[in-house]
Amino acid sequence: MIIMLMGSLILTTGCQSMTKKATTAVVISANLEREKDFNIIDDVKGEASAFYVLGIPFGAKNKFGVLGTSSYYTSIEEMNANYDAIKSVEGADAILPTLVEKKVTLLYPLFGNSKITVKGKALEIK
Repeated sequence: MIIMLMGSLILTTGCQSMTKKATTAVVISANLEREKDFNIIDDVKGEASAFYVLGIPFGAKNKFGVLGTSSYYTSIEEMNANYDAIKSVEGADAILPTLVEKKVTLLYPLFGNSKITVKGKALEIK
């Protein structure tokens, strides 16, 4: 009985974390050499999420659109959020992400949910 109670407690215990990160000017200089190569159109925001079962993402789409990355690792949700941000502005070719916020909720060990919000500058490449 105690083992069953402990097992159900472990399965229903979850945790939540939030990560915020910002990019640096290195991303800009690495991707666009001269300011005359692009126009900054507007500020943009995009959101995406994915549901995880045993570490496998579900509900995320294969939509991409980012100029550089905001970190050494970019998740599929972050790529989806970048794509949505670009599509929100007419004439945008890329996004230069300036802020990425990731909220992860886990229900160990089986399920998890990840939501990403990206804020940045929409760019039109000349």
